[in-house]
Amino acid sequence: MNKLINSFLKYVPNEEWICRSSKLPWLKLNVQVPYENVLKETDQLYNQSVLHRATDQLANYQNSGWKSLTLYGEAPEITENTTVSKSWTSIAEQCPNTVKFIQQNFIINQDTGRIRFMWLDPKGYILPHQDRIDSGFFETNIAIHQPQDCKFRFLEYGTVPFESGTAFLVDISNRHLVVNESDQVRTHIIVHSTIMPGIVKSSYEQNFYN
Repeated sequence: MNKLINSFLKYVPNEEWICRSSKLPWLKLNVQVPYENVLKETDQLYNQSVLHRATDQLANYQNSGWKSLTLYGEAPEITENTTVSKSWTSIAEQCPNTVKFIQQNFIINQDTGRIRFMWLDPKGYILPHQDRIDSGFFETNIAIHQPQDCKFRFLEYGTVPFESGTAFLVDISNRHLVVNESDQVRTHIIVHSTIMPGIVKSSYEQNFYN
């Protein structure tokens, strides 16, 4: 096979194209999540959680059982985005394994947004919604405990294949909902921050170029 063809076969898009132009609804990341240790920390924090977006309404329904706590932001109980400068909140010292994992895989600086624990109670649900207009990958959603009968579904693209210990870039400019039909609490972390260089490209390559 000639050198020109080989050069095409070796091509993998850069991270900017993957995150801003690929139009993928999700991308599984090639990261090792210490989910068992993190789950022990999140279980201890669950009783401090607050309802998240409890006033959202659709056809007389409201979100049910959606709870959160902010690890990096303004304060633990402030789970919505604000313009106030962000930092590790008071609960960070209670979850060293979680903080270490995030620092190893994400760039934490003045551009970092919220980092939150997100829980969905048994039989809880998050109504269909889109979080922004701009398409692309801006957030990472990490499954710490993903019950079998819990689904994160994009209305137009189907179900994200979350399992405990997996992390996905998700394009939440697309409409999506979450339904937990299990008898267990679903525990995730959402990180609004840039992933360490190389992770996105290697993940894309592993998913599509093997």
